[in-house]
Amino acid sequence: MACTQTDIAKRIGVHVSSVNKILNRVRGPVFHKDTIDKVFLAAEVMGYDVKSPRAGLCKGALREIILSGHLNGVSEKKLQHYKRLAGL
Repeated sequence: MACTQTDIAKRIGVHVSSVNKILNRVRGPVFHKDTIDKVFLAAEVMGYDVKSPRAGLCKGALREIILSGHLNGVSEKKLQHYKRLAGL
């Protein structure tokens, strides 16, 4: 089963319309950088097909996602990679 924007929204606790606007880079709404980073990280981790993933995740957002347990089901190798990126 493919990952959907609804799945991403539920996993990180934001509204699905926010996920849609962030992933589709809709102009107009302003989102906090941490929220944008969480959406793109969750999309990557959950296997959502993002055409041009955002580069350079905020270390604080990545650290928060790791420590909050939102990476359940991720391989140990990938988890260690994310921990290194977050400085953990």
